[in-house]
Amino acid sequence: MLKKVLITPEDIKQCPSCNKETLNQGYTEKQTLVLAMPLLKVKVFHMPSLRCSCCQHVEKAALPEELNPQNKIGRYHHSAVATLASFRYQFGMPAYRFEFLSAQIGAKIPDATQWDLMEHAAKKLRHFYNFLKDYSANQAQVLHADDSPFLVVDLKKDLKKQKEIAILNSQKTNGMSTATRTTNITALFPEGKIVLYFFGSEHAGNRLSVFCNQRTNSEKVVIMTDALSANTKNVDENKADFSLCNVHARRNFYDLKEYYTEKIDKILLLYRDIFLNDRKSKKKKHNPTERLLFHKKYSLPLMEKILHICQSELTEKFVEPNSVLAKAYKYIIRHFKKLCAFCEIKNAPLENNLSERMLKIAIRYRRNSLFFKNQNGADVGAIMTSILATAHVNEINSIEYLTTLLNNSKTIMKNPENWLPWNFKNSSGISSNMDSTLLN
Repeated sequence: MLKKVLITPEDIKQCPSCNKETLNQGYTEKQTLVLAMPLLKVKVFHMPSLRCSCCQHVEKAALPEELNPQNKIGRYHHSAVATLASFRYQFGMPAYRFEFLSAQIGAKIPDATQWDLMEHAAKKLRHFYNFLKDYSANQAQVLHADDSPFLVVDLKKDLKKQKEIAILNSQKTNGMSTATRTTNITALFPEGKIVLYFFGSEHAGNRLSVFCNQRTNSEKVVIMTDALSANTKNVDENKADFSLCNVHARRNFYDLKEYYTEKIDKILLLYRDIFLNDRKSKKKKHNPTERLLFHKKYSLPLMEKILHICQSELTEKFVEPNSVLAKAYKYIIRHFKKLCAFCEIKNAPLENNLSERMLKIAIRYRRNSLFFKNQNGADVGAIMTSILATAHVNEINSIEYLTTLLNNSKTIMKNPENWLPWNFKNSSGISSNMDSTLLN
């Protein structure tokens, strides 16, 4: 918020130094003052009414716009709900902690009330979350995907019971996992990104296979994951091209640098040049075709050098076949084609750092709040976290975006594509900065 301090005509006098010349307008000095902004603000509305003593008719005052039922849940305005959701799902603040914090500012919100608000808000936006999934499945050029452990208590108990029953009935339990996890799928489009979260027992490969089965676009989607076989085995190869993360491949060598300095430095230097090439391509703002040709010319020979080093070290037996270094060499040889996808396929990423960064939001929540009690809580968390993270990566203020979606939840059902973050930003002009009206 900008405040201009003007000099009035009465202030423009003769120079106090020489008393000869009139002062002219000079440069404007800018000073910034940081003020405290209330986390939540309570407004009390007194609604007068008039009553006829004859017929007892009561005439009530018109409701102000702030009390419009479409803009609030109970007595909580959607902006307050969005703030609660951001603190809980984006920044990982537990409900009990926020209850204590809100009590300190005189607007105590019990943890149970917080949950009711989150559940109600998620119901309003469930259809938009489903639209984001369908849009990503059908229109995305690239899908980044990764998993991380996340406990859903009741679901884990059910999975354990199912496995125990299978054991008692002498059934095979090879494919029965009791693990629960969070999966991030980040979809890339020319206009921006959509970040999606899923909490449950299914891993990234199952989620990706569903996305590919739903895909109606004839153009193949590029899938970027790590080398875990479960991530790709169920995916339709007619609808997807696969690319593997070179950061994972590089890390296999970097972690051994202390023990095999001379052998590993060569590979690390080659990888350094490859990542510099990718940075140069972004700096030059290459289109997908130009980027592909650039990497094919400058990066593919470097990748082939890495492959040659790995093969020669193993062939000449310069390294113990069962050592961790040999394992790193074999990783490159086994996955070389998919590691080189960025040199062969348009839009194929070099690494999967984007999905790794997006998972940090769920990991932050896990570290602070530990778990979800049941699948309903996990689904609410997936909806709210997805919308908040999608706004963030598209440089939109997350709280403003979520507030606006809640205010217009019925309108969104008619034309949800108008509320995609890049369309929303272009039409409303909302940026990543807080609206100055909130600071008044």
